[in-house]
Amino acid sequence: MSETNGTFSLRTYAGSGTYPGDYTVTVSKEEILNPISPEEVERLEAEGKEVPTQQTRSLLPAKYRAKTTSDLKFTIPAGGDRNLRIELTD
Repeated sequence: MSETNGTFSLRTYAGSGTYPGDYTVTVSKEEILNPISPEEVERLEAEGKEVPTQQTRSLLPAKYRAKTTSDLKFTIPAGGDRNLRIELTD
């Protein structure tokens, strides 16, 4: 997850953070096209109406979303690294 100031959190299949080692990194960022507030969801459910599925649009090139196409490689040292910098070139 990234913030507006460019900071991000790292996650693996096991949860937040990661273990030392070599990684191919995937990155995704999406925009919600039809945001629905929790209050609106609650209202629709209470009225027995269908809650619309949220639609998203990717904000990054497709190659970064899959391990097989991402060219982002990182090595995490045993002590960790809190200053990773990911630069997307296209």
